[in-house]
Amino acid sequence: MQLSGAHSDNRQVWSASSGFSPHVRTGQFLGRCFGVALVVLTLLGFLPSYSAAVDFYGSDPLGSTGLNVAPGVDLLNSDQFYLATVFGNPGTDDFGSVPYFMILTPEDWLIDISDLSGLSLGTEEFGTFTSTTGNVVSRSSEFMNVELIGLFERTSFEDTAATLHFAMTKTGQSVSWSGTLAVGMNSGTGNVVPEPNSGMVAAMGFISLLVLTRRHRNRSVA
Repeated sequence: MQLSGAHSDNRQVWSASSGFSPHVRTGQFLGRCFGVALVVLTLLGFLPSYSAAVDFYGSDPLGSTGLNVAPGVDLLNSDQFYLATVFGNPGTDDFGSVPYFMILTPEDWLIDISDLSGLSLGTEEFGTFTSTTGNVVSRSSEFMNVELIGLFERTSFEDTAATLHFAMTKTGQSVSWSGTLAVGMNSGTGNVVPEPNSGMVAAMGFISLLVLTRRHRNRSVA
């Protein structure tokens, strides 16, 4: 009992001689923590951030040199068509730098109406669209309207949801092809999607841990 009382008295004397109560010391500690956090966050603000997911955004008008079909072949009684060449043109937003008549497919580009999944066109410079599903919106012997849904890939951009609408028109024995590729057009929020900076999150978590540890120690001493 005497040792316990002496320990208590020593603690009271130390507190009195220091001139600071435990609440004051805790407040100073928290102030230092927030000061350190402010410095860390300020420094992180000058570092390059790699946590922003950048989506491609824009639309591009596509064309083709077309193809010729054999006599008696039309858009209703055949499912496979080999287009000579599909090309892109200057479009909107991120497609604005596309040059005129930029070739996107090989000379013989197969369109199989019976299986529209996996249909792909594009280049490394333009980007590549690959369909995952598709459907024929309307079809007759002389006209066809098709919608493809898939992903658009391009270096330095996130894979972005995209749609490709194209139409085929038969005149005599010739078939013309035109389309519009729309990438990220359903988001309606621009092309930068901010995400939390991992460095900032880690710094705040570290500071929070220090605060909780300090509070636990103060309660143990009390």
